[in-house]
Amino acid sequence: MSASSLRLLTAEEALRLLSIRRQTLYAYVSKGWIRSVAVPNSREHRYLYDDCQRVHQRALARAGHRAAASAALSGDTPLISSAITELRPSGPWYRGYSALELAAAGISFEAVCHLLWQGELAEPVACPPATLTLQTAYHPGPNGDSRHWHRQFASCLLTSDTLEKPTGYADCLALQQHAIGYLGHLGPARRFIPAQPRQPCVAHLAAALGLADTPLVRQSLGLFLILFCEHELSPSTFAVRTAASTGTAVTAALASALAVTTGHALHGIYIELQDWLARHPGLPALQAAAHASLEAGRGLPGYNHPVYHDQDVRTTALLEHLRTHYAHLPALQPLLAYIDWLAAEHGLHPRHELACLALGRALGLPLEQVPAVFVVARQAGWIAHYLEQCEQGQLFRPRAYLTPG
Repeated sequence: MSASSLRLLTAEEALRLLSIRRQTLYAYVSKGWIRSVAVPNSREHRYLYDDCQRVHQRALARAGHRAAASAALSGDTPLISSAITELRPSGPWYRGYSALELAAAGISFEAVCHLLWQGELAEPVACPPATLTLQTAYHPGPNGDSRHWHRQFASCLLTSDTLEKPTGYADCLALQQHAIGYLGHLGPARRFIPAQPRQPCVAHLAAALGLADTPLVRQSLGLFLILFCEHELSPSTFAVRTAASTGTAVTAALASALAVTTGHALHGIYIELQDWLARHPGLPALQAAAHASLEAGRGLPGYNHPVYHDQDVRTTALLEHLRTHYAHLPALQPLLAYIDWLAAEHGLHPRHELACLALGRALGLPLEQVPAVFVVARQAGWIAHYLEQCEQGQLFRPRAYLTPG
């Protein structure tokens, strides 16, 4: 079973896993603790394995410290303290500000970065250029390997001049501009695209991707950057904080996060989605494939986010933007119809990767660019967590329980 698919259980399997009665299972579903999926052409339902496992871990956590520690590492219990982001049903809140409201209000990405890095929501004034020297070389890799850019970018960071810790907003912005410019290797120019003086990040990003610098493109890219620049303690962010806890340079910490993003449980979702959409072109084919998969008790690529049991409001906001401004595009219409159909027929709501691919289709971006743009957005959050971990000064050194075998 792939990491991104919905692993589904029958009612009997869920009851055995949880050691509960059927009425209790229905109560968990009504409370929203366990999501259910209707089986096409049947009165039966299937239950999400991840949700059942999460409820099971909570029960174990109440019984002892070992299970509590396991629940913390699996995302069920807070593991560390942070003042950067709070995940609410209304989406992520950056230092007390709703990410959705920031994006809707037209706040610049630079101002949001200033909030994440400096703790204050303010449009930054012109700052002196940073003095750090960052490598920009790129060596093309195998065709079709969309993870190659991530590896090359990590290599550049590791071989750049060591920056022990950014000393202010200018250094942090230089790191962000470097990431945007490195996207130019995937754009039509096939080279590093440096930022121009006083150039907004959204305009710089459009240039790196080879997009026209129009108000709509800026709006779309700005929405994307703000919605996905930070998401609390994701696996890649945890890697940054672990590296930062050892006192390593910020470039090395960012490289560790990039390595994590190439994993199958993260980057593999984009690959599976692209394969799914390519094998089932058009709405009828997608519907037939989804019916067959759900009837067989299998899941669908691009669904089941471990944090959001209902809708991921970041995804909802991005899809609404696409419906408003790009729904007329033939390349996008079947995908939007498929997403709407799954929500209406089966109560399923997509992960952010599917919305990101939809934005890529709207802007005409190839597959390899979409996860790379996501990484560029998320780097802003990585930098914030690096700075916070350095201030906390705690070395991450968890212990393991020895198990026989």
